[in-house]
Amino acid sequence: MIDIFDLGLRIRNVRKAHNLTQEQLAEKIKVSPHYVYELEHGYKSMSIYTLANISTVLDAPLDFLVFGKEPATTPENKDYITHDDLDRLVESIPLYKRDSAYSALKNLLPYLK
Repeated sequence: MIDIFDLGLRIRNVRKAHNLTQEQLAEKIKVSPHYVYELEHGYKSMSIYTLANISTVLDAPLDFLVFGKEPATTPENKDYITHDDLDRLVESIPLYKRDSAYSALKNLLPYLK
């Protein structure tokens, strides 16, 4: 089953990695910016045609966008990662607290097995 919230989150993250605004992506796939907003927040689903256009414009594999499956790692596609609970947690940390969170995690890593 496709989780449209996760799909939208992956679209948003890849769009941002390409330094595109919602408006720019909307223009490229010929939809409204508000529709892109609704897709990225999991409020709307999309046609396979729209999904294919997003995949093409963002140069992102459909397997990654739809299921979060990371493609075989090569230097060319290292930007595509599966966004899990840790990624979501980090994204929720206010910018002014991220240095502290980074330091705490960095100090904790040697103790994780």
